[in-house]
Amino acid sequence: MESLTREDKISNIMSNWTIIFMATMMGGMSSIFGEMMGGLTAVGGALASESSEKVIKKSKKIKKEVTTEVDDAVMKMISQMRPESEQSIRNEFKNNPEAKVHLKDPSFDKGFEIIQKYKDLPLLSNHLSDKEIATFIGLMKKGDKDVVNLFEELNAWMQTLPMKPGAK
Repeated sequence: MESLTREDKISNIMSNWTIIFMATMMGGMSSIFGEMMGGLTAVGGALASESSEKVIKKSKKIKKEVTTEVDDAVMKMISQMRPESEQSIRNEFKNNPEAKVHLKDPSFDKGFEIIQKYKDLPLLSNHLSDKEIATFIGLMKKGDKDVVNLFEELNAWMQTLPMKPGAK
């Protein structure tokens, strides 16, 4: 297996973080949509004078079905757009001389230190499989302490990175 360069690792951190963050946000929207559909079902059941137990069961079932369908659609979309996103970041790092100089800044090393602290999680500096991405998303949605802390630390770190020359 080919060893990863520093640029590859930084690229992977940025790509993986972006994809997981975006999917988590989309997943949150699917949860809201599921809640809305469940609520509409409950209102419809109440208007139809169904028993409250029956209405609650039905709304929970619909909420779960809608959320699962939307989550599946989000993962499919992420899977399809991920290669293009990753390639775009890699190309920026590999083909842009300014970016190569920029990535030599030692502040980027802090990202490696952060991800190394979370030994039980896959390293975000590696290319992650769709299954590993889905695991991170699931853990994030469940509020897993390590994953939430990792992403909070990475977000804070990214805020400290120097701007690329010419960026606004």
